Amino acid sequence: AAAHLALGRLQAKTGRYPEALGHLETVLRGNPASPEARLEMAKALIGSRDFPRAQQILSALAQEHPQDAAPHALLAQVYGAQGRTELSSREQDLYLALSRRSTHGGGMGGGDPAQATRRFVP
Repeated sequence: AAAHLALGRLQAKTGRYPEALGHLETVLRGNPASPEARLEMAKALIGSRDFPRAQQILSALAQEHPQDAAPHALLAQVYGAQGRTELSSREQDLYLALSRRSTHGGGMGGGDPAQATRRFVP
């Protein structure tokens, strides 16, 4: 599972989203509750422009891990890419507030939503 997670992450970073999704689906078949794998899956879905599936995963993660900033950073991207600026702004504000409170850099591995949005959205 760890190898598939690492390969999925690497494939997504290089823009090979179909391959990334295949590896991440393998991980999730064995451990469907894995927050890390689900977050990586959402990132790959964003890269593939499958915003509805990414939103579904990220909304669930945000509910399950309310103190984690990472799902909110990615939800800001999803909503921004869909032109839903009010929701994007709200999620970005949540991300920033949670990041400031966090001593471990946002938990599951989020990032600056503005930087990440530039990476995924034309």
